[in-house]
Amino acid sequence: MDYQETDNRKTGGKKTLGILFACAIVLCIAASALLTLGVVGARTDGAQAADESAAAEEAKAVCMVSVESDGTSRFINAEEGDTVGDVLTLLGVAVGDEDRVSAAADAAVYDGMDITVNRVAVEYTAVELPIEHETTYVENASMKKNTTKVVTEGSDGVKEITYKSVMVDGVLESFDVADEQTVTEPVTEVVEIGTKVEKPAQTTTKTTTKTTTKTTTTKAASSGSSSSSGSGSSSSSGSGGSGGAQGTESSTPSYTAGKSDTFYDDGNGTVTTYSGQQLKYTQVVELKATAYTYSSNSKYNITASGAPVQVGIVAANKNTLKMGTRVYIVAAGGTWEYGVATVGDTGCKAGKVDLFMTSYDECMQFGVRAAKVYILE
Repeated sequence: MDYQETDNRKTGGKKTLGILFACAIVLCIAASALLTLGVVGARTDGAQAADESAAAEEAKAVCMVSVESDGTSRFINAEEGDTVGDVLTLLGVAVGDEDRVSAAADAAVYDGMDITVNRVAVEYTAVELPIEHETTYVENASMKKNTTKVVTEGSDGVKEITYKSVMVDGVLESFDVADEQTVTEPVTEVVEIGTKVEKPAQTTTKTTTKTTTKTTTTKAASSGSSSSSGSGSSSSSGSGGSGGAQGTESSTPSYTAGKSDTFYDDGNGTVTTYSGQQLKYTQVVELKATAYTYSSNSKYNITASGAPVQVGIVAANKNTLKMGTRVYIVAAGGTWEYGVATVGDTGCKAGKVDLFMTSYDECMQFGVRAAKVYILE
């Protein structure tokens, strides 16, 4: 009995161990299956995320943008979210402080967008002009009427005017006075004018009676008579006048006459002036040169640019030379030079350039001449 119970216990223990071992195996298989399913699921999720990212990249919008600058149009495929500044940087388009861009640098680009970059050049030119002095007349009762005497000599002053020219893509946009300063104040001329009326001098008439005795001598052979009388007078009269000058004519000629040894055009875009200065030019045109000077009507002494007429500002037809163009003007044969000037006035016929000169006589002497006009860079 005891042996049988012992065997039964042994047999029961073995069965229990077998069941436990079988359960462990099942559990291991289940765990392995679950682990396998988890890895596959993780891999599937990662692949799906990568696919979604790639799809998002492909779905990102592409914008066709055009950029126009320096006379050239360029196109670029920009991405959605890029800015105008990004596009200009990608194309290597530098923007200066004065340059103008059609859209803000931080503006987002869009498909079909046109961006324009305008090059702006600002130039300041200072010129000195005379300030005409005034004349004051003071009556002087101790001076004979209508006589004059300059008490204080007048002199013109000097003012400096700075002109601002704005060029946009090589075309003059504006030409204005930026600043005006008085360098030398004018001195007022003081002239005394007499008012004293003198009494007319009394006229005394003196009568002189002269008795002349005439003697006649008669001779047998001949007879003669002699008489003499004479009178003489001497008079001189002179009149002189003085008047204030209406304007001061410059002693410096508006152009240089005579051929120069230094003038030379190398034919490759460089011309050497009478003074030896070398200038770069882009074009040469041959025109007829005429001359003009101050007008008695002051309103005609202001050019179309707003600047007063002066040596160095010339007039031309807009179809011949554009306003604001800097030029160098010389004789076709190099026999005279006007020098560097700016086209600041209009009113000429095509094919002509009108040069300002400081006097009417100088204009008449100049007349009409053939000129070479170098359009400077």
